[in-house]
Amino acid sequence: MTKNRRISDAVIVGIGERLFFFARSKVRNSDVARDLTQVTITALIELVNSERVRKTEHIAALAYRILKNKIADHFKAEARRIKGQVSLDEEFPGDYRDPLELLLQETERLKIAGLLQKLDPLDRSILDQYYFESRSLEEIGLWLDLRPGFVALRKFRAINKIKKWLKEK
Repeated sequence: MTKNRRISDAVIVGIGERLFFFARSKVRNSDVARDLTQVTITALIELVNSERVRKTEHIAALAYRILKNKIADHFKAEARRIKGQVSLDEEFPGDYRDPLELLLQETERLKIAGLLQKLDPLDRSILDQYYFESRSLEEIGLWLDLRPGFVALRKFRAINKIKKWLKEK
């Protein structure tokens, strides 16, 4: 057993409880949260054993990413299960949306997309990873080699810049 393997095992055991509480906060059911945590830890151990994880400091971020995917899979399966029990009329109530409202939403989306291009590349990367890739501040910090507090500050400032630019226009 290598030194990295022992470190990895210690890290995995140490984050198990945090993973459970994270899963519990998302699914609101202890049994499901426990199952998701166990599946996540099993997948993480398999990755460590296959030596596809090169740096042990990335294990926690990887664990949370795996757990988030497992939670998403759980909700998709739950939706498919429920979907079979719901009639089409109940499933799509008020599906009609006003074309003018859709046009205004698209206009706002394009305006914000243009403002994002005006941001510093680091700020744009942080916002992209946070909002579109659903990464946590810790994961972004690991990815960009920055402290999570600094990532949070850059995110806050970037959002305020966009708000300021929207008020000006």
